[in-house]
Amino acid sequence: MAVCFQAEFVEDGILKIVLDTPNSWFNVLNATARKELRQLLDELAEEPGIRAAYVKSAKANSFLGGADLKEILALSSPEEALEISLLGQELFERWRQLPFPTLALIHGPCLGGGLEWALNFTHRIGSDTLETQIYLPEVTLGMIPGWGGTVQLPRLVGLENALRLILSGRALGARAALQMGLLDDVVPARMLEAAAIDLLKKWLKDGAWKGSGTRPAPASSRRGLLERTALGRRFIRKRIQKTMIGGDRTLNPAPLAALHLLLDGHRRSIPERLMREARTFASLAVSDACRNLTRLSLLREQNRQGNGTGDDSLMPENVYKIGIVGAGVMGRDIAQLAAAFDHPVRLKDVDTLPLARALASARALFEAQMAHGELTPEAVLEKMDLISPTTDFSGFARTDLVVEAVPEDLVTKGEIIRQTDRRVQPSAIIVSNTSGISISELAGYCGRPERFAGMHFLPPVHQVKLVEIIRGVHTSDQTVATLYHLARRWGKLPLVVKDSPGFLVNRLQAPYLAEALMLLQEGVAIDRIDGAMREYGFSRGPFQHLDQIGPAVAVQRFQLLAGHLKNRLPQSGLLGKMLTRDLDEIENDYRFYRANDFRRGPLVDKKIYQRLQIAPRVKMSPVDIRNRLLYVMINEAAFCLEEGIVATPDMVDLATVYGLDFPPSRGGILREADAAGIRSVVRQLHYFAKTRGAYFLPSALLAEIARSDKGIYDYWEAHSKAVPGTLNLII
Repeated sequence: MAVCFQAEFVEDGILKIVLDTPNSWFNVLNATARKELRQLLDELAEEPGIRAAYVKSAKANSFLGGADLKEILALSSPEEALEISLLGQELFERWRQLPFPTLALIHGPCLGGGLEWALNFTHRIGSDTLETQIYLPEVTLGMIPGWGGTVQLPRLVGLENALRLILSGRALGARAALQMGLLDDVVPARMLEAAAIDLLKKWLKDGAWKGSGTRPAPASSRRGLLERTALGRRFIRKRIQKTMIGGDRTLNPAPLAALHLLLDGHRRSIPERLMREARTFASLAVSDACRNLTRLSLLREQNRQGNGTGDDSLMPENVYKIGIVGAGVMGRDIAQLAAAFDHPVRLKDVDTLPLARALASARALFEAQMAHGELTPEAVLEKMDLISPTTDFSGFARTDLVVEAVPEDLVTKGEIIRQTDRRVQPSAIIVSNTSGISISELAGYCGRPERFAGMHFLPPVHQVKLVEIIRGVHTSDQTVATLYHLARRWGKLPLVVKDSPGFLVNRLQAPYLAEALMLLQEGVAIDRIDGAMREYGFSRGPFQHLDQIGPAVAVQRFQLLAGHLKNRLPQSGLLGKMLTRDLDEIENDYRFYRANDFRRGPLVDKKIYQRLQIAPRVKMSPVDIRNRLLYVMINEAAFCLEEGIVATPDMVDLATVYGLDFPPSRGGILREADAAGIRSVVRQLHYFAKTRGAYFLPSALLAEIARSDKGIYDYWEAHSKAVPGTLNLII
């Protein structure tokens, strides 16, 4: 009995096929669905009364994804992967050859293998909603489309559009997909099925469906000169390859493989191109990069399904009106984020100048979205109208959530929280955007500690996915669940962390940055240090990061953590000087790069060596630089697990990838530790402790894992208790 596909006639000869993967909020083409699709194709071939067919999803807000990622992760050989690819190609080709028009009704996300199937329909229509997103994310998972996407997509939308979609993995909204030619029409969601039936009846009457769909459009209408000539294709290849240098892009082989497939296939037959696609998919699907990226994707999905409390029955409260106190960099960016998701925002500051700057910053971000076709000019105006500036607390009485985003000072923040508490309704939640001050201590200024928590966004807010949600001693599960849901709605990745100095992200980053300062003091050049980390896969090195957040902010974080980390924070003379200097002097004297137009790339300010009285003469190898910087972070991650700052190693890896710029293709700092071997890591830490300082001494957890001869993940699975955030150490 079929469970994924149900079919019935709705009009004379028009068949409705409903797709519904059981026990899943999202339709996927898993092994069961693929088996049923084969059976469905057999039945369609034997049914003479079918004149047309359309496929819709039974899910409320999604159309179809591709293969189950757990299947991909379980692949043990390229041969297994090749079999899956060839089967999918065969099924979709059979669908494309059906002797009647087929129509895909796309409402909600249509991605990966789901889009590859849709490409083989005669036509596609989508709903005009924000939920309808069309994309091929495979390269972001370390693989390529393996069910004919690299062949059929260029035939439909042209080579350059296909390259843009496949290499970026970015989503298109319904209107953008219509403009590109991926969709044939866009209609309101409530009218989607009625419009589909009308279109099919019209096409059947006029015979308009014949010769359209996935068949290639004339070259003049779909392809430009660059696509049609060898010289043009060489130009495209050279231009795109330049964008694949640096950061994680160098580690992930999938984009380059996809580029070659698309550009080199023009002289080959379709069967040849499909076989090349299948073989390329097979080799990539079992690569380390693919496994790491797939694990991260599954972790993100797991994160999306929870609420951060362990009680999935707890429903979040509705949060609509937002108040923000503080119009500095963080406050203004959070205001823009909230307005982007249609929240009315009341933004307060004591002065009008930061408010004016905040509005200008928000407008610039919205106009950048408009330039990319993501917003209309009218939508920009509507979203700007949602941000209302004020120099007092007027309007705050009606807010559902207030974010405190003033400078990092306990007394200042506490007074703002006290004032806010008096002016908002009893049901409102108050959060602090502190990067490390105790939430439980700040809650002492609030008359509703159960409705108070930390919500630590990282700059730049519109780009960094991670948000730390910090639970104070009295923070209720209801508050946590509501903030978790809100962060997810805003497109963020929320992690619930224990209230401890620096929380998780800054705890991990502080030793890393302090060790970079130690290397500089030892005479290793700034660009050599940063270059070693970029070569490893970071998009920027530690000194570029220090310049981005600002030396004064970095020093405040070091000061906050110095007492807690004690002898685990690398105490170079350089760091010591920074900790004792005036913050204004630090901001001026500890900038490591020159301001430039970035066309030549970041340029180190050579005067910094004079100011710091350092001669950059040590020619340390990139491997030695990386070991110093990464191993001190691995060690601190183990301490965080010991202390229950987060519940699992997975959460540490999510934080490093989505909050600390760790290269995704490496899977996270603890996956990298496992890849290196914990015994080897501990030996290296002991060596550094003897030669560089006791702050490298390995944690008790790492020492125990080394003795067990396991990796961190295997050890954790075997020894963690049922209670999240605790570990049964056998020492």
